[in-house]
Amino acid sequence: MYVRPNFKTKKALKEAVLSGKTVTLYDPESKFGAYSQKEGVISVEGPYFEDPVTGKPCELIPEPCNWVAQITLKEGQVVQVKD
Repeated sequence: MYVRPNFKTKKALKEAVLSGKTVTLYDPESKFGAYSQKEGVISVEGPYFEDPVTGKPCELIPEPCNWVAQITLKEGQVVQVKD
């Protein structure tokens, strides 16, 4: 499971959530990239590879994930990031 936008570091994810920016889940297994869980705690990782031409997530050339975080969701948005 990943988050959108695509953060290169966990620190950047934390800063975005603390500043009130909209951060949502991204599920590469879903046909539409959406995730059905809207509330609760879940683990995420990042970053994921983005196609340099389209800017969309690309599963063909995976980028190694270099961070993992536990997040809290409320109404489909990330509201807290734990270490």
